[in-house]
Amino acid sequence: MTEAEKGAVSVVHAASVGGHALSLNFGIRRESALLRCKDPRRSLQKHLNKHLNDAGFHDLPITFCFDVAPADANGRSRAHLHGVVALGMTDTDLKRLGDVLTKAASPAIGAIGGERQFHWKPIHDAEGWIDYMVRAERRTKNELKIANIWLLSRAIKQATRETFERLRAERAAQTGGAQALYQWFWEWEGWSGGTDSQVLCYVQDALSLSQAS
Repeated sequence: MTEAEKGAVSVVHAASVGGHALSLNFGIRRESALLRCKDPRRSLQKHLNKHLNDAGFHDLPITFCFDVAPADANGRSRAHLHGVVALGMTDTDLKRLGDVLTKAASPAIGAIGGERQFHWKPIHDAEGWIDYMVRAERRTKNELKIANIWLLSRAIKQATRETFERLRAERAAQTGGAQALYQWFWEWEGWSGGTDSQVLCYVQDALSLSQAS
């Protein structure tokens, strides 16, 4: 699977296990450091892993996706993260996770700081959350000069593979048009053209058929 496919299926998996949607704003210090990096995605992945492991969040099934907001009145675009955690965590655990991630992101101030820096909510609409996560995909890739906007932990990759195999098994049981679409989609793993948004549209089409069957 491509990283975009893994990211999309990870959201579906998180929703199926009572996980939560996450959003995290960067403080100026961390954002500036990332923008100076040759590979901000890899740098942030290592940085987050260190903070999570130091706090005892080992092998956390978590996915993040970079997003860059439109420029404000001062011409400044802000980078931030959206994602999911694929665990049924309590509010207390989520608050502790937020404290760790906020520290890793460096404290933000103003409208994106304080309680607004880290936000979580139950995943009621997996497809809608996928759409929201990649709505500014092209701008984000251009601003950060990266081809891959996804950060997936080892644990979420494993869970995503298991969900992928389950969906593929369901596809094998389909007939008619649904089966034809599944056959086309799941054998399309190595496809490298198009944007992440186009990839995710096909993920959503396949999932919609699965849920309707």
